[in-house]
Amino acid sequence: MVTAEPIARVKTFVTPKSIKKIPTEEQLALLAEAVPSPANLNIVKESNSSEIAKTVEADKFLAAWENFAKSKKDAPADFMVLDRVPLWDQHKNTAILQFESEIMVTNFNKLKPQLLDYLFEQLGLAEVEFEIELIVDPNAEKKMLYTSKDKFDHLVKAHPALMEFVKRLYLELE
Repeated sequence: MVTAEPIARVKTFVTPKSIKKIPTEEQLALLAEAVPSPANLNIVKESNSSEIAKTVEADKFLAAWENFAKSKKDAPADFMVLDRVPLWDQHKNTAILQFESEIMVTNFNKLKPQLLDYLFEQLGLAEVEFEIELIVDPNAEKKMLYTSKDKFDHLVKAHPALMEFVKRLYLELE
């Protein structure tokens, strides 16, 4: 009976590509020269919310809004969402927006981080709230007209003389 000796297991370690690219001493020295020392940096302390202007006049806010909207003219969907005049409550830093559809609300929510950054850069507003109102058209719940008969009946309701033409000309409806 032949007994086999156990095979020695060799552990191999795979190093990630990022570790394989360790910079040389020369590269590290060049990086150290390029980065300024902390003593040479002008460090600006972040201001807390009490130091930031808490209110902005409506005309300044609307001007910043229009400038941001103009910057989005190359993206029609974004521009359509921003091409409106929001109501600005300067005491609460709240913009009230009215949208016609859920899709516009979704597009606005995608743009909101960029808009907030822009408003902070231009006006110094750290916190802006948006109240979104969805405008629902009461006529939007109309019956969808799918068949030719449905379309014709709808036209007859709007223009009763149409039925008279059908009778006089002996037209058949499909």
